[in-house]
Amino acid sequence: MNGPGFPDRFGNNDVIPHFAKNGTALTQEERTAIAKRKGLCVVCGLKTHTISVFKKAPLTNDHIHKGICIKCNPTSVPAAVLQAYEHRNPRVNAPVVARVSRPTQPNQSAANRAKKNIRQPPTAPPSDVRSSNSSAVPPDMREAASSSSLAANKSKRLNNEVPPSQQQSFSSPVKAASSKKMGYTQQKKSSRGGISAPPLNNSNNNNNDNVKSNYNESFSSMDDMSAGAGQRPSRAIIEDYTGSVNSPDEVDIDSLLQTIKDDRGDPELLKQTLHRLRNFGFDRDPRGAMSEIRDLMDQYLNEPRIMAMACGALWRLAAGQENRKIEAAENGAIESIVDALRKDQNMEDPEFIQWAVGCLASLADAQEVKAYVAKIGGIEAVVDALNRHQDSPGVFEWAARALHNLCYQKPDEDDIGDLIAKNIVSIEETKGIAAMVGAMKLHSSEATAQRWAMRLLWSLQDQEDDAANARVLKKMKDDGFIKAAVKVLRHRSTDSETDLFRLSAEIMCNILVSDRSDAAFRDASDCLATIARSLKEDNAEDSIKHKVKQESCCRVIATLMNGTDYSRMLVAEANGVHAVLEAIEKSPDNLMLTQTGIWAFWSMSASDRDRDDIFLVKAAQTLCESMESQVQTFPDLLLPVCGFYGNMCLIHGTNGADIPIVSIVRALLTEEDGLILREADRAVSNFCLAFPDQVDVVVDAFDLTHLQQVLQSSSDLTPTLCGVIASVAAKNDRARSRMASPDMIASVLQKLRDPDDQGMTKCYLELLATLVISGNHKSTRMPEDIVQVVLRVIKTTGSRDIQWTCCALLRNLLASAASPPDVNGLVDCMISLVDSHGTQETLKSQACSVLWSLTAKYLKQDGNSLSEMSRCMINILIKYKGDQGPFDYDLLAMAAGALASVTACMIHNPVHVSSEDVDEIISVPYTALDFEADRTELYVRILDSIYNLSYVSDAVLIQCGVIVVVIDTMAEFEQCLEVQQFGCAILAVLASTENLQVNLSIVQTDGIDMIVNALALFCDDGVVQSQACKALSHLSIDEESRMLIASLGGLMLLGNTMRANMDKLDLLEGALSAVLSLSADADVELLIESNIVAVVVSVMRHHRAVSQIQEFGMGVLQNISMRCFESKQTIAEVGGIVAVTDCIREFMGSPTVLERAFTTLWSLAVLDQNQSLIAEADGINLVVNGMMTAITYEGVQKQGCGCLCTLSSDSRNKGLIQNVGGVDSIVYAMWAHFAAEEIQVEACRALSSLAVDAQTNEVMIASDGEVNAIISAMRRFPVSERLQEHACVALRNFLLSADNVDIIKSNEQEVKTLVQQAGSRFPEACQERANQVLANLG
Repeated sequence: MNGPGFPDRFGNNDVIPHFAKNGTALTQEERTAIAKRKGLCVVCGLKTHTISVFKKAPLTNDHIHKGICIKCNPTSVPAAVLQAYEHRNPRVNAPVVARVSRPTQPNQSAANRAKKNIRQPPTAPPSDVRSSNSSAVPPDMREAASSSSLAANKSKRLNNEVPPSQQQSFSSPVKAASSKKMGYTQQKKSSRGGISAPPLNNSNNNNNDNVKSNYNESFSSMDDMSAGAGQRPSRAIIEDYTGSVNSPDEVDIDSLLQTIKDDRGDPELLKQTLHRLRNFGFDRDPRGAMSEIRDLMDQYLNEPRIMAMACGALWRLAAGQENRKIEAAENGAIESIVDALRKDQNMEDPEFIQWAVGCLASLADAQEVKAYVAKIGGIEAVVDALNRHQDSPGVFEWAARALHNLCYQKPDEDDIGDLIAKNIVSIEETKGIAAMVGAMKLHSSEATAQRWAMRLLWSLQDQEDDAANARVLKKMKDDGFIKAAVKVLRHRSTDSETDLFRLSAEIMCNILVSDRSDAAFRDASDCLATIARSLKEDNAEDSIKHKVKQESCCRVIATLMNGTDYSRMLVAEANGVHAVLEAIEKSPDNLMLTQTGIWAFWSMSASDRDRDDIFLVKAAQTLCESMESQVQTFPDLLLPVCGFYGNMCLIHGTNGADIPIVSIVRALLTEEDGLILREADRAVSNFCLAFPDQVDVVVDAFDLTHLQQVLQSSSDLTPTLCGVIASVAAKNDRARSRMASPDMIASVLQKLRDPDDQGMTKCYLELLATLVISGNHKSTRMPEDIVQVVLRVIKTTGSRDIQWTCCALLRNLLASAASPPDVNGLVDCMISLVDSHGTQETLKSQACSVLWSLTAKYLKQDGNSLSEMSRCMINILIKYKGDQGPFDYDLLAMAAGALASVTACMIHNPVHVSSEDVDEIISVPYTALDFEADRTELYVRILDSIYNLSYVSDAVLIQCGVIVVVIDTMAEFEQCLEVQQFGCAILAVLASTENLQVNLSIVQTDGIDMIVNALALFCDDGVVQSQACKALSHLSIDEESRMLIASLGGLMLLGNTMRANMDKLDLLEGALSAVLSLSADADVELLIESNIVAVVVSVMRHHRAVSQIQEFGMGVLQNISMRCFESKQTIAEVGGIVAVTDCIREFMGSPTVLERAFTTLWSLAVLDQNQSLIAEADGINLVVNGMMTAITYEGVQKQGCGCLCTLSSDSRNKGLIQNVGGVDSIVYAMWAHFAAEEIQVEACRALSSLAVDAQTNEVMIASDGEVNAIISAMRRFPVSERLQEHACVALRNFLLSADNVDIIKSNEQEVKTLVQQAGSRFPEACQERANQVLANLG
């Protein structure tokens, strides 16, 4: 994420703000929305449209043509316009955009063109469409063997398909699953034979290593914080200032620094200057900037506001620059911050503390700065600040960040263990742990702050010194950490915070293992209900976060089961262990969950009081089927498996077939750890005692050892034996899992390194190709050089048969390896095989599958390799598509799959894609249809490639006519779900550019027809529904498209899909966005028939806390309400008014939502009967409170005044408005926005309506506030007819009461002058009211 003011896709454009009004950094999507709302070019910020309340009109001038920026979109304007612009603005090396001259046939349907065998699709009109990279961020990790749809992929990857595996006897379908390397802890003595209990420290289970590993991977870059990665203090300094500067290029940094130097005595000017430095940043390294800021800090050390701004400027200057952070330490700037934190007057300002501590957190990210901050007392200052402001969530968060950076060593840093240890001791001695735990107790809902606090505490108890860790854990326990952790675990905000949940649970368990006091276990048991509930939660997407959370829950259960009698009793009452088994049943591949679960089962099996034999037998049966293979992959399972199943052998009801005795025996043969050997020995003894009729199983388990000994000797297995092993392994996953131990694979590989018999090479390759295929529940750990050994065989052998087998081995290996092997030279070797003229098609296909597996498993590929692989695959498409040579569907499908995987990698590392390449790709469906129209995998994979390329080079795709190809393919395979998924997704991406020419091309080629058809045909598929809704939302910006969508039944379909998918936010947002556009001009009868109002209200109620849903929903209600009076009544009848008031109540702090809500209520209040309904729903009170909350926002105040004015036409509402402070809110709005004419007009109109109640013949008693506000408005806007008219009416109405005459007479002369001027200037509108005012004043 870009930091504050950092360059992003808008370049140096600051017309579009970088920060929200509350000071938080805006995202790229938010800035794009602002640009469109303001009618600006999203690239350079030039004005492209004039904006009014209900109209957006395009501009045309020297830089803009019909709303299109000529400079940024040269291909979207006529050639003559572009030529004239370039003549006026000559530029060097102007980009040349290729224009394809092939003719188009816009009036011919896509389906008809496909039937006429058009080989080359026509191109769309030349256009320049900006990249959609911001919405195409690919996932950090994709499993090679997964085949997930867009519905399960947040990065918009539709299908991460992997190449199909070979069906020969030595190979089975490629499968892959992630596995985590874990260790196990040392166990205390267990008895030989009989029932044994797990060791007292079993709950640790070396999970610390796993947590530490994940922690380092996820949070090693603490400097992201220093760059302001969305983590600046929660509130901005109030007097934000840009100096009317539109771009950082316009900022003279040297001049600003000179201002700081020359005007030290002018605090206001210094504030402005520091703001400009912070907001626009340092695009270069200005000489002396750090020193100037330091000197300024020294001068204003006791001024918290200026110090806060100086800290912000320093933060920005040093962000991401380690040398600047070191300079800040060397020149004394850090010392100044610490000194300021020691000042009592500064410490009373929590906002300054946030900026100061946040700046320290950023600076302390540098290794050299950590020691300096600690040396000058920075740790003490931060802890003191936290103690003083424990009730401030911002101070809590930034203090946690700062202390974390001071005691955290990044993986790439030099060893600073001694420094970290000293800093940790300092935190302990300053009672930092107590301060942090105290703050945690007060802010259980602050997930971000809690997460950083947990990371800090994790670092404190994760030292190399076990004694130090024990000391820290005891302090945490004494300071009440367990209760704080329980409170965090139970809070709803923690549900989605996997890391927070995990760290809280892990630290709590570590404390329990270290302390083991009754009180500690009693406190920890309070979270059992939450833990049990979390374990029982379903996980439809099988997400990593859900797995981690369940693992943490399982460890808590296991720790409590290994605790006191009381804690075991509470676990039993909560059915905690039962919940663990249910979780394991739902996620049988989660090895960490299985391991921790077995510890819990072991504890239960060792307890006479809490043991449930029937349940334990079921658990043993559930786990046994996969235990043998899992133990091989995950050695940490061995100890609990041996202990648990050793006990189970002596429990009545256990079946010997449910005991993984083979794995236990293997442990006796291969393991060296004494604890495992002891428990395994006990388990085998108990097994032989309990099941004497099955002892042959134990004996049979020793055969694999013999095979391995043979492989490690100078002898060879016979070809027959190799074949038998491979055949059995290929037919049975469990058998293969037993055979495919790392040692077995290494032994076979050794035979390929130094072959004694060349004739055995193929046999060993086939055996290895089978052994490396992972089962459903494990990944195989491979020798690091296995790929290099196989490549050497390919290069040295002349047998194509052996090369084919090598490729099959590599394909299976890449999909199954638990860790990345050394693949250096793999890409070049496979491309060489594909490009070789003597290579058979079957070998080419196998080589393509290797590249497919490589890019599907390892997304990060360098640009040159991606270019070479894509070129290679495209050459196959050219050669074998059948128009100029042979047609080979299987080879084309394999090459297309590899190309789709390669283009997916391009999203991570974009490379140049030429129009010639795109032409060749999109021509394949047309030529292939002549040969094969029944199978669809080729066409799906071509669309997959196009989808990926739409994020890499959408402009090239559009120019090459890809829209026509996609729509033709959708029409040809109308019943194919995958084709419709990709088709809708591609059209959604291309339409998201909101380029009118692109949208027109989609409309003219029946694109909307196909999208609506897919929406109707696949109503149960979430991917199609979501992508179709997104596409329609973008296409509906055009009036012609809206009419077409409505005529095809789009409104009804959108309503149906929203009704059926109430929990899918992406789909709902897209559908509501489309309905918002359609409701602006759709036929009123169609809107009523579609029942869209009821659907929208239901969606709003279902997602009350989602601002985007509420905003879109209210926009729809507003549009429909303004169409006719009947619609206002319909909205009220289905609960629309309550939905809007609920929205105001939920988003009282969001000005954007409030403005939309007030506008909607204003429109609904026009209907008289709705006015009382709005009042009954507390609408009046909410409007008044909203106006007070967002007093600085013009839009909110204008719509609020208008809404109150309309509501006040009801006699009862007048009193309600006055009673809840409505008059005050109107007056405040007038004073807060004295220069806004529209607000003054609406305010005067509202006051004039509130002044008199015609039904009761009562006049409101005015105050000086109302009168002075009206007079001020008349004085400021003398030429505004509407304002003068309503002001005169308001004064006339107030003067109807004698009590008000005296108040107004205090300003008699000015009032008379103003009304006389209004009457003479606007006689028709104001003369009569002016005369009445003058008459009443005498």
